[in-house]
Amino acid sequence: MQKVQIRTKVVTYARGIFIGVVVTMFLYMILFSILPTLPYRVPPYVAARATERVSLLRPGMTEQQVWSTLGLSGRGFKAHIGGSGSPAAFPANYALWPGHVLHMRWNYKTKPATLVDAEAREHL
Repeated sequence: MQKVQIRTKVVTYARGIFIGVVVTMFLYMILFSILPTLPYRVPPYVAARATERVSLLRPGMTEQQVWSTLGLSGRGFKAHIGGSGSPAAFPANYALWPGHVLHMRWNYKTKPATLVDAEAREHL
């Protein structure tokens, strides 16, 4: 009788270890499939949609108008300085996803900053 109880406990522990290993492997698989997307702020379908909408942008639009037109409002994007140049046309690059990069120039002489021009690129 005691041998049966010991064997049952061993089988239960072995089953628990097996399930733990399987769950850990599954979590690692998910982690490594998501890891390459971490430096980007948007999923690929949003990046594709935003680069398609660049043609809708017009000079003089404010930050809020630009991001809402692109469908990126509420995602933490801001007009920023990403290079040197005239304050009337500071460049900024936004890597949305591999193959989907926005290059914009912002006029910081106006309050709030306004868009000078924008284009979609495949790389920085």
